[in-house]
This record gives sequence, structure tokens and C-alpha cells, in this order.
Amino acid sequence: MQSDDNMGFLLLAIAATLGMLVLGVSIILFIVFHSRKMMKAKIKMQEAESDYQKKLLSSVIESQENERERIARDLHDDIGGSLSALKLNIGLLLKGSNQDMKSHLLHAKDLIDNTADSVRRISMDLLPVTLSRLGLSSSLGTLCSNASNTYTEVSFEEHGNHRRLLKQFELGVYRIGQELVINALKHAKATSIEVILNWSNDNLILSVIDNGAGFNTNEDNSTQDGLGLDNINSRVRVMNAELSIDSTPMQGTKTVFTLELNDN
Repeated sequence: MQSDDNMGFLLLAIAATLGMLVLGVSIILFIVFHSRKMMKAKIKMQEAESDYQKKLLSSVIESQENERERIARDLHDDIGGSLSALKLNIGLLLKGSNQDMKSHLLHAKDLIDNTADSVRRISMDLLPVTLSRLGLSSSLGTLCSNASNTYTEVSFEEHGNHRRLLKQFELGVYRIGQELVINALKHAKATSIEVILNWSNDNLILSVIDNGAGFNTNEDNSTQDGLGLDNINSRVRVMNAELSIDSTPMQGTKTVFTLELNDN
């Protein structure tokens, strides 16, 4: 009888232990699944926030480009047109003026020519006409040609099969190349700048290499901020692209921008 009682107690203890074990496992599984659910929700919220930030950033960049386009159009159509008309009138006056008057008019004509060239250059910087007509490579080539001067050689190379991209991507890549060339000229004081555009089936890679002052990518944050990298990084994020910078003080800088072409 006592043996039966002991057996019953043992079975009861085993059942209680199993019950506690099941309960413990259930609690652990609940915590694990709940944590996973919370983590998924958090990731989803972060993705939504990231998408919102990208859309907001894209909207800001689009507004900036629309304003640049408006200013470029005003420069070309209004100021450029007025200068052309003024130059024509001076040309007519030159035909019947005396020698002293001709000298002043010729000087005024030269000033108009210089102003017209400046207007065209500013308009080109704000909105490259070749970008919409001929595409990215022609625009970058023109950028490099215009940026070359007595002190700095700016060269352009293209490898692979050129293709047209969506307008916002072509403009984004062009602006990044433009900013990097300006940085190399203005801040790095480079005497040689290479702009290389590489096309493959999957990627577009833009490399800008200069022999300028360079900087410490790990420590000199103030210098990086001064180079306008915030604007570049903003465009990189909007395009879901990648940017790497390899720079050493007094040894130049190499910046590589990589854009996946699958969806562009």
C-alpha cells in the first residue's frame, strides 16, 4: 500500500515537474516570439522612417533642382536675350559713329561679350543643357573641359557601353561629379584631376582622382564638412548608392561612387 502511495507521489511529482517544464518552455517561447515580433515591428518602423527621410530628402533636392532650373532659364532667356539685343544695337551704332565713339562702343561690346560668356557659364553650372540632350558622359566631359585651366588639367575617360538613366539619377551623378571636381580645384588645389566613368551590366562607377592636398579621413572631420560631403552623401542616400573616399594628406584623394543599374 505504501509502495502504491510512493508510486503515486512519484508520478505526481513527475507530472508537476513536466507541467512546470512545459510552462517554463511556453513562457520562454512566448518571450522569444514576442521579442521577434517586437523586433520586426521596430525594423518595420525604422524602414518606414528611413523611407520617409529619403522621400523628404528627395523632395528637398528636387525643389533645389527646380529652383536651379528656373534661375538658369531666366539667365538664358531674359538676361542672355537682353545682352544679345544690346550687342546688336551697339553693332548698328558702330557703323555710323565717329572714331572716339567707336572706341567706347567697342569697349562696351567687349564687356557685353564677357558678361554673356559668364551668363552662359553660370547657366551651364546650374542646369547642364547637354545632360538632357546627350546624357551623362557628354555632360561630364563638358564639365571637365570647362574646368581645365592653366594650372590644372581635368581629364575625362569613359569605359563600357553608355546608357541613358532616369533624369533624377543622371542629374544626381552629374552633381556628385561636379561637386568633387570643384572640391579638388577649390580646396585640394590639385594640378591634375581624373574623372572616370565605368559602365557595366550591373553598376555605374564614377571615380574622381586628384593629386591635391588630401586629408585625414579618420580624424579631420572639419575638413570633410568643408568639402560639402553632406550634400554629396544626401544624394548618395537618395539613390541607394555607395561612396568611398581614400585620402592621405599631401598625397591626393580618390573618391568612388557606385550606383546599381538594375532599377535605373
